[in-house]
Amino acid sequence: LSLCGISQRHPDRPPEDAPDFHVFNRYSANFPWLNQAEWFIAEMYRWGQLKNPVSISCIAEEVYLPELYREVAVEFGVPCPAINRKTEGNLSPQMLQNFTPHLGPNQFIDGKRFDVGKVLRYLEQHELSQANISELRQRNETIS
Repeated sequence: LSLCGISQRHPDRPPEDAPDFHVFNRYSANFPWLNQAEWFIAEMYRWGQLKNPVSISCIAEEVYLPELYREVAVEFGVPCPAINRKTEGNLSPQMLQNFTPHLGPNQFIDGKRFDVGKVLRYLEQHELSQANISELRQRNETIS
């Protein structure tokens, strides 16, 4: 049911509409945001899955291809963002009411934000981070 936008949260109650329970393409959900690739890489450093320092933005730009997405989107008449990066963790459902159909809520459960160009600052604010910030800073001079 949830894949169809319906939620059965309580077994003794009727199903409820939940159009945003699973989002496949609304709110630019499948757009290859470079900041989301950077967040994934940052989290891999944070939890010790990556050890060797790399240029985070360069890796993101090699893997996520927003320009290619736009080329194909134009052919199919699919609207897509004009920017490649956006802040994550700053949009609540209340902020978006009557605002835009192009972005959806993006809050993190811990309330933190992932600001564009501030990958290392994001890692520094986590006590559990296993990332070697000084080594990463040397490879990522353009981000803070």
